[in-house]
Order: sequence, then C-alpha cells, then structure tokens
Amino acid sequence: MEETTNKSGMSTGMIIGIAVIVAIVFGGGAYAYVNNKAEKEKKDLNAQITELQSQVSSAKTATTTTTTPTTTTTPTATIANDTSLLTTLCQSNNSGLTCVVDKIEGNFATGTSSDTNEGSHWYARKVNSIWTMAQNGLQDDPSCSNTSDFPKSIVPTCANN
Repeated sequence: MEETTNKSGMSTGMIIGIAVIVAIVFGGGAYAYVNNKAEKEKKDLNAQITELQSQVSSAKTATTTTTTPTTTTTPTATIANDTSLLTTLCQSNNSGLTCVVDKIEGNFATGTSSDTNEGSHWYARKVNSIWTMAQNGLQDDPSCSNTSDFPKSIVPTCANN
C-alpha cells in the first residue's frame, strides 16, 4: 500500500499521528486542569464539613450543659415561720391591731392590719433572711419608690408620689 502525500509533503498517517498527539496533549491538559480544580474543591468542602462538624459538636456540648430552670417551692414549715414573723412584725408596727398575712411570694409579702373600725394594707420584703416593712398603714396603692422590686402578684399597681 502506498502512502499518499499532500501538497506540503506530509503523508496522511503523519497528519493523523500529529492530530492524535495534539489531542492527547490537549486532553491531558484539560484532564489535569479539571482534576486539579476538583481536588481543590474537595479540600475546600472537607474543610467546610470539618468546621460544621465542630460547630455541631459545640452546639451539642452547649445543649447538654445548659441547665433547665427549676421552679422552687417554699416548704410549708418556712411559710408558717414567715407568716409568724410577718404577723409579729406587723403587730410591732401597728400596736393593738389584728394582722393577717395575705400572700407570701419568695422574699415579698403583703397583708392587712385592722381593728374593729378600719383596716389597711402593709407590704414587706425579706433581705438577708430578715423581714422588714416596705410600707405600712395604706388605704391606697403603695408608693412605687418603696415597692418597685416587688412582683406584680404582690403589688399589681403602685402610686408615683
């Protein structure tokens, strides 16, 4: 079989060989470029996954170490003792009156003092385990300045004096 040549003197086999070599070079270059880019993106994704896993792990640790708020209830003996102390405190401030404890909530209390003719309200707070009168002998709302720290369940409204 005889090889044909073109005007430039190159044979068909030679042209095909050059074309195959060019295709291999370009194909190999394209493969290397795409492969390199994929490897870089893979490393970036792995770094992001590691960072996310670290954040999830931190969130799990934070979640497991978070304490749940607990509701505390005052033992009956403490309420009875506080009621007795508050009654004594009220009577020491209101000589000859009958004193009643209406409500104790934590370190705050309210009640009434009365005689046969009239009555009034009193408000007390416990500081360092000692009950003290915040305000006493009231017919109207207590002063906001004296009871601003009281819960709304004890002092729903106050007067700005």
